[in-house]
Amino acid sequence: MGESTYSQIFEMRNRKLVYDPVKSILLCRAKNDGKKLWAKKVAEIHSIVSIVEDNEKFYVSGESGEKSGKFLAVYKETGKAGWFIPGLSFMQVLYGGFLYLIFVDEKDEYYLLKVRTDNGETVWYYQVDNDLFEYRFKDQKIRLYYRSKKVETVSIASGKRVSVQTS
Repeated sequence: MGESTYSQIFEMRNRKLVYDPVKSILLCRAKNDGKKLWAKKVAEIHSIVSIVEDNEKFYVSGESGEKSGKFLAVYKETGKAGWFIPGLSFMQVLYGGFLYLIFVDEKDEYYLLKVRTDNGETVWYYQVDNDLFEYRFKDQKIRLYYRSKKVETVSIASGKRVSVQTS
């Protein structure tokens, strides 16, 4: 598969991922010599929003519509899918061995999810406002920053709100 004009290219640690939205194929190449390692058909995704990685997997956020998509875990060595979560995901962060994702559902409601990397199981979820623009981790808490100037603090362990500040 050649890299067409429409391909999306993601430079990762040791690999380069190329997504061809016309053919719905994700191609993985070695970064040092460009050797093709694997290619995977990725159904129901029109574009890739972002990719994060750990030592074992790539975590791919794919979009198929304004509020729809698929978030999938793909094994780096083989290209085999490990698990997936239906829905559109933004702002993916790997922290403390878990994934933290902002998801929007078909009702236009936004959630922060804590997800296990081994099986994609949601540990907890917390509804957030749609003007969330950043979140940070500190002292076993997550601080959520909103354009409205509201700042919420959520427990990493439970996903329960600890505090809220508005200005």
